[in-house]
Amino acid sequence: INLKKNIFGNYKIFDHRKKKLLKIDYADYIKKIDQIKPGEILLTLVDNEGTKLGFDFELINNLKKAINSNLVINGGLKSFSEILEIKKLNLSGVAGSRIFSFKDSLESILISYIDTETKKNIYVIQGDTNRVHLNSFLLHQQLIHQKKESLYSKYINITLSMLLICQMLILSS
Repeated sequence: INLKKNIFGNYKIFDHRKKKLLKIDYADYIKKIDQIKPGEILLTLVDNEGTKLGFDFELINNLKKAINSNLVINGGLKSFSEILEIKKLNLSGVAGSRIFSFKDSLESILISYIDTETKKNIYVIQGDTNRVHLNSFLLHQQLIHQKKESLYSKYINITLSMLLICQMLILSS
């Protein structure tokens, strides 16, 4: 479910295909979805995607109280410690991508990893290991690795092409 604020600052359901806000009350809609007992509901705060502005905890708390389904939050994760705050709310999971990779001022891709102590806090509470939605994190890390390999492959191809051109120049002279 995609939520986006209207010009008055109220959340509305956002239709990506039509690129417009729907006139459906999001709370009623989420309750109807909850009644069909989905495995989980993925809630995306569209305005916050990629911004690292943080989650709207008031909204999340209200929705969590109103439904029984597992809730996964996406859009605006600002820090690894915010994952701990989400965990305290007993949500099913949290999604984030910008927190793990971003571009610096030179447009080079930088990768950020969770430090070991934060990982322990996220995945272990009171000695019990909790199953957390690790799949998206692992898939993201795998994608980063594949992008690196692809980038290295391009550099190797460019280097080999330049060597071939240099050899041709040497042979032609």
